[in-house]
Amino acid sequence: MPIREGLARLEGVESIGQRPNIKEGTCELRTKNGRLLDPEVLSKHIYNIRVGARLRGVEAAVAGSLDKQGDNFVLRVAGSEDVLCLVALSRKVQKDADRRSPLPEDNAFKTLLSKWTGKPLSVQITGPLIRLEGKGLSLAVRQFELKR
Repeated sequence: MPIREGLARLEGVESIGQRPNIKEGTCELRTKNGRLLDPEVLSKHIYNIRVGARLRGVEAAVAGSLDKQGDNFVLRVAGSEDVLCLVALSRKVQKDADRRSPLPEDNAFKTLLSKWTGKPLSVQITGPLIRLEGKGLSLAVRQFELKR
């Protein structure tokens, strides 16, 4: 079974892009109703369909409201009750085709926090979804766009 067909069988998947990005080693996957897929569930699914592939990571583009919860900055996901803890990017999902290694870190997290005025801020954040102990599902900030 090709990986595309196997991914399409995962609950919550709406569509898979027609062609993978060979240069970066990625593919686009859209979920139903904008749900977030747990990276661990997706990794196990890919392993179980036995196509010889492995999951390096899951990157998501998530719209919501930047807010602060205790000492942590969070993204309150638009249209849901989900709250993602925001963290600095330490490793990108995309690969540098020349070096076959993850692309280097950038400073989007610090730049985003510099926009914080103490009030919720409408934003779309793109970056890897990761599971951090004690923080649950988190979003590493690779890039962001302020919404009006």
